Amino acid sequence: MFGRFKFINPEICPNTELDDAWLAFKILLQKNITVDSQEKVKQWFKNFFNLTDTCQIYLTDSGRTALYLILKSLNLPKNSQVLIQGFSCVVVPNAVLQAGYQPVVCDIEPQTFNFDLDKIEDKITPQTKAWIVQHTFGIMVDMHRVKQICNQHKIVLIEDCAHSLGSTFAGKPAGSWGETSMFSFGRDKIVSSIFGGAVIINKPNSEWQRRLNQEYQKLPPLEPEKELKSLVFTIISGFILPLYHFWVGKIVLSLIMKLKIVPDIYSYEEMLGTDKFFGQKYSDKLAFLLLNQLKKFEKFRIHRKKIAKIYSDELNLKYYPQASYLRFPVNLEWLKDQEDYTSLYNSILSRCKKEGIFLGIWYQNLFANKETDLSKFNCRLEDLPTAKRLLQKRVINLPTHIHVNNEDAVRIVKEINTALQAQST
Repeated sequence: MFGRFKFINPEICPNTELDDAWLAFKILLQKNITVDSQEKVKQWFKNFFNLTDTCQIYLTDSGRTALYLILKSLNLPKNSQVLIQGFSCVVVPNAVLQAGYQPVVCDIEPQTFNFDLDKIEDKITPQTKAWIVQHTFGIMVDMHRVKQICNQHKIVLIEDCAHSLGSTFAGKPAGSWGETSMFSFGRDKIVSSIFGGAVIINKPNSEWQRRLNQEYQKLPPLEPEKELKSLVFTIISGFILPLYHFWVGKIVLSLIMKLKIVPDIYSYEEMLGTDKFFGQKYSDKLAFLLLNQLKKFEKFRIHRKKIAKIYSDELNLKYYPQASYLRFPVNLEWLKDQEDYTSLYNSILSRCKKEGIFLGIWYQNLFANKETDLSKFNCRLEDLPTAKRLLQKRVINLPTHIHVNNEDAVRIVKEINTALQAQST
């Protein structure tokens, strides 16, 4: 029976396989990692993006720390404005505040969940100095238009590639279009070491490099507790969560939640919105874990695209061949025309949950959390009509990760169609 002996969740270590869990166990028993794992991770990215030796790569504890380093090292005038989109994570506007700048929140368009480029120039002022372009779910915005606007207004282009390692636009990979880019290796990303992030500088500038290195050296080492939780959680995810539908799996998951062994995605202070910076460096042990994920990157990439294509074909929705599809987004407006989607939304989530499938809910709130104080970002939801509409329980995310097989994908579609039919009766 579908889902009976599987635990499918796009947020709890969806990439972790038995070899990752076994590796984490061995790392946990070792006092020292003898190989230079962080340098090997950097070399992987240099090879992937065909970077020259003058291009810099820094590894951090998270994508948000990487983004902060980029913004802080730009050394922009005080109170410079940075364009960001709604329908994102609170750590993005937080990083802008932490670097001493003003986030300017822009509306999205409902097809790719990226910036509405037809409205973007209304947000640009003489104080606009940088633009963080997020490739939501791995679907890239029209980067030719983005580059044209940046060149016209002399804006620094920063790519947020937390969702999009492996995506391309016009044959050029995400992360290579801007002056700089950041990546995340969080627990629910394309590749994961539970914690982790990276900065890549594509257009070397000696003064910028000096400032970036200076800011990086200020970071404290990764907390041992974070490192330990990452390794333990990887072990549990690989060995225990597959037993979720037996009593032992559910008990262990409940226990690790109560004991807070599951690393928090962010603190309550970050959730509210803050200019306080929490960043740290990466570690050799987590880099060693990440290297194993990077070895499987191509397998993961092909698999995600294959599963996304099934969803696209079965639901008759647009497919973006160049997208990496961290998740496959479904705007319920595409499936049914009605005013209130709450009942349909809840029904789809509930039906899938009964089958052991937990669908993603990016996003129900502008920056992922209802507790976030939007006034800290000088933002009003009323000024973002498309984002406001889509946040009203209209977008679900279908899992594409390695543990979702073809049969799972077809059955998820069946549950969606059953919920649609029930709404029509």
